[in-house]
Amino acid sequence: MGKAPEDSTVLVEGLPELDPLLKVARSLCSVQYGQTIVEVCNASEEDVVIQKGTALAAATVVPKTAFLPTQQAYWNESGTRGVDSVISSAARESDSPREAMPGLKEAYQAEMEADFTDSKLGGEQQELLHSLLGDFRDTFVESSLKPGRTDLLKFSIDTGTHPPIKQRPYCVSNAGGDVMEAEIDQYLDLGLVRPSTSPWASPVLMIRKPDGGIRFCIDYRRLNAVTIKDCYPMPLIDDILDVLRGAKLYSTMDIASGYWNVPMDPDSVEKTAFTCKYGLFEWLVMPFGLCNAVPAFERLMENVLVDLKWRTCLVYLDDCVVFSSDFPTHLVRLRQVLERFRNAGFKLK
Repeated sequence: MGKAPEDSTVLVEGLPELDPLLKVARSLCSVQYGQTIVEVCNASEEDVVIQKGTALAAATVVPKTAFLPTQQAYWNESGTRGVDSVISSAARESDSPREAMPGLKEAYQAEMEADFTDSKLGGEQQELLHSLLGDFRDTFVESSLKPGRTDLLKFSIDTGTHPPIKQRPYCVSNAGGDVMEAEIDQYLDLGLVRPSTSPWASPVLMIRKPDGGIRFCIDYRRLNAVTIKDCYPMPLIDDILDVLRGAKLYSTMDIASGYWNVPMDPDSVEKTAFTCKYGLFEWLVMPFGLCNAVPAFERLMENVLVDLKWRTCLVYLDDCVVFSSDFPTHLVRLRQVLERFRNAGFKLK
């Protein structure tokens, strides 16, 4: 662990040059005796031997001051005006996403055009593809901050009979506090979170990134520790490569803010509560950082594409690949997948 202090907490992230068949879980880990344990996923069917000394991940030390409890949050005009004003309006709003401004949808549809600048498709093929995409304008959004909302799943958190876990908020620097306030403002404005009175509370952790930016994280480690785990399997890379062998055309699709397309089960909303200097809030959609979010979303995607998966398309979390050997077949398959996503309530980037 290099110069990481003993008993310190580090944010572990896999290196981009790592073998694509190996995935390192981005997580908060504790340093003990100069070492830490990280989860590494082998997405192939073969055993992989990692030689001693192989670089797998980068670790960023999280300052101990980030975990210090702050004083009980209080409201004041100068420090929390933004959050305060949004909470007031959020309390009057329903839990559903806000309707778009009048005329916004029409304006966006008029501007939505396919870029065929570097395309090898012929003129007629471009027209056919453009027409197909035009039929699904309502399925695409210009921003990941405008996710859809499916009614096929309500994400629940099963903690058995464990009593609520309540943690105190961590202290935060002035710069981190500004980022925190902006993030919460945005989540409230988008209808993703709401003020909470939950007995559960997980602290927000502001982590400085290598590029100098600050990442908003919620430390759900204690909640995850008491959550009954979902063991739904992820597709293997080797299986994916076998299916794609021989295909000539590929189209990739990405669900906009994938997790946020999934609403929370009303009975589990309180367990997502996070605490910070600005108060206590809870998620109305599935947040990042929960241990069962990945298997739940993979199961949802595979259920949406149940009879198309492995034959028409492949899906890995919020990414989908449509494949075919000829253009007419490709158009048919694209339409099938887009119709499934539209009916599921998903929005695509």
